[in-house]
Amino acid sequence: MPLFKYYSPKKYNFAAIAQHQLLFCRPSGLNDPYDTTTVNINAFPGFCKKLNIKDRMFRKSLDEHTICCFSKDDKPDNLHLWAFYALNYEGFSVEYDENVLRNPFPSMIAPLPLLDVDYRDRPINLDGDDSFIIYETSNAGPRVPFREGSVMDCINEYILYGDNPKTDGLFLELHLQKQSAIWKIENECRLIVGNVILSNLNSIYRKYFRKVCGRGLLLTIPEKAIKSITVGYRTSDKNKRRLKKIASKLNVKLFQATPYVEDCNWTVRLDDISTKTNKP
Repeated sequence: MPLFKYYSPKKYNFAAIAQHQLLFCRPSGLNDPYDTTTVNINAFPGFCKKLNIKDRMFRKSLDEHTICCFSKDDKPDNLHLWAFYALNYEGFSVEYDENVLRNPFPSMIAPLPLLDVDYRDRPINLDGDDSFIIYETSNAGPRVPFREGSVMDCINEYILYGDNPKTDGLFLELHLQKQSAIWKIENECRLIVGNVILSNLNSIYRKYFRKVCGRGLLLTIPEKAIKSITVGYRTSDKNKRRLKKIASKLNVKLFQATPYVEDCNWTVRLDDISTKTNKP
């Protein structure tokens, strides 16, 4: 399934697309406060005590993960995302190739996991024994868990062995759980850069990621990762020209999204404007 990311018309967003870069934000930089691991765990004192969450280095590592968010859909016609993230159709949307995002550079040690957001009615009870399953986004075949376990298993493994795959899976889940009633319409999946990469940014991963002071990491991806660009109907002519130039350089099509009603349904019409010229 195609992956889309919606952007506001900020200068740094145009620069990122022109340079085919993705920004991985720290959880605290996302728009939902429940994306921060510390917010999700502070309400569970038993869990915090067992894992010594008060330890400064431990707490710091929880929110050092960086995240890049996408929406899974057949086309860029999500009314909510155009209004909320693309500044009411003044911004734009970019379609990405899922397979390239998973493995942007063959020389990387392992592909980046592309994980589905877990839409829930309530957060995981860390003082109970809730279970969790993390799924990777998949276009075909049965869904295979990327990580699974229970809270108690994760605690016991951490007490015995320290950092381990089960506990890492639980902390990943805390970056993936979202309130279903509010956020499910986004059909989101996430690329998450975890401790393995973060602890090696000055060595083996240095040539792939660049630190952005106070914000997170920039990853330069291959040009072929971008498949199309769609502008909103309220995008300025200046920005349309800018994006048309970028689309031409990347050899991808440029579309325009316009809200309209069809068969008594609210939807978005997508028009190919790749060859349309705008007055300077």
